[in-house]
Amino acid sequence: MSIDYAEIMETKSGRGEHLKLELVVLESPDGANQNRRVFQYHMIRHDNEATQRIGREYIEELARAIGLS
Repeated sequence: MSIDYAEIMETKSGRGEHLKLELVVLESPDGANQNRRVFQYHMIRHDNEATQRIGREYIEELARAIGLS
């Protein structure tokens, strides 16, 4: 997968900010999913601490996976 687009946006509720990611599948075993787009949203800031923690944990994992730890 490759990150094709990323943007930090305020949530519609106004309760926080999230990272919007658009990913592209570069390869798949049978080729059926190649070039398919996957959309993800991960919380950066939120008034619910658990929601914020989960979002930030994913972003930290992503940073480690691409060598930004």
